[in-house]
Amino acid sequence: MPRPSRKAFDDHPDLFASAVAPAGGLKRRFLGWERPLVQSVVAHLAADWQGSGALDVSDWLIVVPTRHAGRRLREALAVHAATGDAAVLPPMTVTPDFLTSPDRMENTQVAGKIETLLLWASQLLKLDLEEYRNLFPVDPVERNFGWALKMTGDLLQVRENLNENGLSLGDVARMLASSEMEPERWADLGRLEQRCLRAAGDEGYTDWQVARRKAAAEGVLPATVKRILVAGVLDPSALAITALERHSRSLPVEVLVFAPQDTHGHCFDLWGRPIVESWLQRPIYIPNPESTIHQGGTPAEQAVLTTELLAPYGPRPGTIASLGVADTEVVAPLVKTLDEKDIGAYDPAGRPMSTHGVFHLLRLLSRLCGTRSFAVAAELVRCPDVADTILSIAKEQGISSHLTTLLRELDDLAAEALPDTLDDAIELAPRVLKSKEQSPVLVGFQWLARALKALEGDNFGTALTRFLADVFAARPFRLDIPQDAVFAEIANQIAEVLDVLESPVAELPKETLTAAGRLELLLRMLEEQMYYPERTERDIDLQGWLELLWEDAAHLIVTGLNDGKVPESIMAHQFLPDSVRRVLGLRNNDTRFARDACLMTSIIQLRERTGGRVDFIFGRTGAADEPLRPSRLLFQCADEELPARTLQFFQKPETLSEPMPWQLAWRLQPPPLEDDAGVFQKLSVTQFRDYLTCPFRFYLKHGLRMREVDVGSTEMDAMEFGSLMHHVLEKFAKESPAATSEDPHVIRAEFNQLLDSRLYATFGQRLTVPVMIQSEAARMRLSWWAEKEAEERAKGWRIVTAETPLSPEADPWKISDMIVSGVVDRVERHEEHGIRLIDFKTHSPSTALGGDRKHVEEYHLARIKRTESEEDFPPWMLTQNSLGETVRWTNLQLPLYRLAMERHHAGEKIHTAYANLGKTKADVSLDSWLDLEGRLLESARTCADGIVTSIRGRAFWPPTEKLTYGDDFGHLFFGDPQMAVDPSLISSTTREEASASPVV
Repeated sequence: MPRPSRKAFDDHPDLFASAVAPAGGLKRRFLGWERPLVQSVVAHLAADWQGSGALDVSDWLIVVPTRHAGRRLREALAVHAATGDAAVLPPMTVTPDFLTSPDRMENTQVAGKIETLLLWASQLLKLDLEEYRNLFPVDPVERNFGWALKMTGDLLQVRENLNENGLSLGDVARMLASSEMEPERWADLGRLEQRCLRAAGDEGYTDWQVARRKAAAEGVLPATVKRILVAGVLDPSALAITALERHSRSLPVEVLVFAPQDTHGHCFDLWGRPIVESWLQRPIYIPNPESTIHQGGTPAEQAVLTTELLAPYGPRPGTIASLGVADTEVVAPLVKTLDEKDIGAYDPAGRPMSTHGVFHLLRLLSRLCGTRSFAVAAELVRCPDVADTILSIAKEQGISSHLTTLLRELDDLAAEALPDTLDDAIELAPRVLKSKEQSPVLVGFQWLARALKALEGDNFGTALTRFLADVFAARPFRLDIPQDAVFAEIANQIAEVLDVLESPVAELPKETLTAAGRLELLLRMLEEQMYYPERTERDIDLQGWLELLWEDAAHLIVTGLNDGKVPESIMAHQFLPDSVRRVLGLRNNDTRFARDACLMTSIIQLRERTGGRVDFIFGRTGAADEPLRPSRLLFQCADEELPARTLQFFQKPETLSEPMPWQLAWRLQPPPLEDDAGVFQKLSVTQFRDYLTCPFRFYLKHGLRMREVDVGSTEMDAMEFGSLMHHVLEKFAKESPAATSEDPHVIRAEFNQLLDSRLYATFGQRLTVPVMIQSEAARMRLSWWAEKEAEERAKGWRIVTAETPLSPEADPWKISDMIVSGVVDRVERHEEHGIRLIDFKTHSPSTALGGDRKHVEEYHLARIKRTESEEDFPPWMLTQNSLGETVRWTNLQLPLYRLAMERHHAGEKIHTAYANLGKTKADVSLDSWLDLEGRLLESARTCADGIVTSIRGRAFWPPTEKLTYGDDFGHLFFGDPQMAVDPSLISSTTREEASASPVV
């Protein structure tokens, strides 16, 4: 039977308002804006109910735009029935997709989303790309299952968009064959679609989209359905309308339009869809725009503004006011802000399963399968359930451990060995951790390695189930707890995917469908799923834009009203740009605009007639600080109003409340040191330098032993690189026959052998790329130093010893009764020049004033700055340099070496030197400090005495405000340690005094 013509509808709109259309069972009714849509629909459904007995509407099939609209309708029907103290036999409420679901087809085995993904991905991997060059002009960088899965997802999304109008890729290829819209590429797409449809048929499946078109044309409704009502659906797909039109031949079908017929009857088509031409230029009346349209800045600022607008309604605003969220970026900050006001929030759209912890766990497992990366394995170990499982396995093996031990060992392994893969970590853990018994970290990595091997085996499903069972074995589950109920939903989805993976559909080569590929498929399926937490009585709904038509609250607040969100923008698409959509009759930017203009008009006009109010909030920047524009709908006003509204939108928004000056919530209050703390018993030569740099940071680093561990590093830091070089030079001096050689080639070969041995012992057989680059840098520096070694041997310098401790346990050396520790890198002797104490440095010499290289003296002494005076420093810190200038001590390393070694070389000439092993050959040098003697040396001893006295007197305050070099603790102070730290307990002398005050 032919559809009514557009002209007949335009000439006689009242024909379709209450009378049966020529199609026979199709009727359209306008509801007006005098009361909310949900109330009007309820009144329509209950028109024949006498108020006694059950309200029976169970034979109705009601088509609504969203799940939430269906819930609102069922609630409203129950409330209406309760007015007569009666029950309600509810209707079946569905969304338009129900009408075209393959479930409407009987005796048809339809390929689900998982089967379809696998079928298409397998065909993409089998394609001869030369035959599809219009579709794949360039070969993919890596043609694997991951590529095929992503490409399949894109193509299936195109098919889904086309199918809203009942079109296939082949249909579009024929429609565009003579156009200028890339017909060759569409022809390739059509051929690919036919290939995949044949593959599905060979497996006994009907394609999902084909089944949807058949459902629209032949689908069967439940036997209980006697009549159909389409209520407030502004944009049903053409495919859904095809189904409705067919059902209208045998069942009464009514379309309810939420608008008055007298003024807007000509603005809607027969199916209740806004007619584009009627809405593109139609002004939208917004009452009092200067006070009802607000700028919200960032998503967080929009959330704050929303709660301020809700404030007059108290802790239960949901009875009077309601929220609409057009931009999902506003949801998270809005939930947080409402929670701070003790207002619950419920998102009817549900939450993606991708936000659940199980999804995160599976994503890490997928990445680990694909890369065997140590960083991913470490992240997996830090998951609470995984960590508990590892500790449980360790306990079964007789290894007692705690979570802190596990995490500390993980950090130590990452920082010291820099493993790149899980296998590197398993190899290096015994060397780095050196535990007497097997460490929990090693147990955990071995368990992960076994799990990966099982997943790559013949029974992926069993292996994955076993892994998840191990991880969650100790966790109790209760289905009445919302988070636990989600576990059940995820478990069902996992089981469904595993069933498909074990079917003939998944028969891909093992090298193609790897464990990582199977997990990627599983994640893709889970990512598309939503779960719906329970709504509590106090919650306020955070409704999406399309659900606002069903909202009946007097005060409606809509956030995120930005262009691209409302009206929803159909951005440029590689296959379906807006121009192609228009040609194919698909939803496009104009139809979206018409729909959203109609919806906005309706929610405003309802409250205008019923004494309510609508507030609109738009943002200026997004979550990533990207600039945003106000919605075009906000500019859809009369021409004379446009200049004032534009000025209003682009002026600086008023601050709703005076911002508080920024301040710390609390000050850090470090505890006092114990009387027997290590820094009161022994100091290393480098600790003297740290105290001179900053006494407070010395206290944190050496008193409290605070340090930052970089567990994400992929290369050696400066200290680790220096330790590598020192190890090679120590072994060379102590054990190598080449230590006496004057041949640089012999010395260089020995350095290379010692370097390779150390690298293998520390990092294993396979070096990461960053460590390999650093090892070659070390090799080059040692090669340059080999020439210097040979030159010094030729001059008569002989190595006496290396790594000489200043304070051996049997004979400690002290200053002011404080043991001073340290190690002299090398001691050399010359028959004429005496003893030379060498300290190896791997930095390149810095540039001093005047552009010259800094001399070793300048690494120990600093000039007084113009902003400083001598009175700013204690007398013991000041001295005279070799030029007779007043300077201050910044480092006592070589002076302390010199003083300590006098007792081992009495009567001999002693001088000190830095051996610089810098980045360039010019930076490799020997820098002797011949002036370190007499008064200067005694000044160094006086300075050391002063430091010891100050430390014992607990003089750890005030801190140095700005350091010349990196500050390991700077991020704790927010730029101002004086403001961030309360030092009142630092100078406490007993633990009893500390316990009398709270410590943060």
